Amino acid sequence: MVVRRLRRTEDDMRALILLTVMVLASTVGCANAPAPVVISQAAGNPLAGVKKFGIGPVTYDSPLKVGAKFEAEYLAGKSPEDIRIWNEAKNAFGAAFTATLSSNGLLDSAARYTVRPRVTFIEPGYNVNLWYRLAEVDVDVWIVDAQGHEIDHIATRAQAVPPFAIPERLSRCGQRAAAMVGDYLRKRTQAP
Repeated sequence: MVVRRLRRTEDDMRALILLTVMVLASTVGCANAPAPVVISQAAGNPLAGVKKFGIGPVTYDSPLKVGAKFEAEYLAGKSPEDIRIWNEAKNAFGAAFTATLSSNGLLDSAARYTVRPRVTFIEPGYNVNLWYRLAEVDVDVWIVDAQGHEIDHIATRAQAVPPFAIPERLSRCGQRAAAMVGDYLRKRTQAP
């Protein structure tokens, strides 16, 4: 009887320690988001001194890569409800991305330059008991002038520790991606 209680107590302690380590590791990993990768920048920094940007709609690669599959394969065999939730999750990403840039005071529809985000990869992540996988979204962002000429092109990877619902996971990724883009724009627009 005593041996059984001790084993149960040891198992409970192991589970508690594992959970604590996972929570601490995931918190640190999300707080230190990497800077966007600069793919190209215009010479002479035409963005110096710019305070506001327009924003285009968030678009998606076609075919979009979702985890190890393309989106059509990922959705194959899913119920209509699951497909509705997936589309809701993609919309949540776009809404969070735009709202976060807007809340940072960077958006103005009449601005001379426009931010054009394009999602190239989504890992929806999962959360099952003590096991989870981070949700990840890769976004290429072009900053273009009024004629549509590319000024800058950057790439970001936003990650979020998954809550239970896919729309919330992708919404958090949208917030993080927009925060990285906002930081990039603030640094890039500083006068030399």
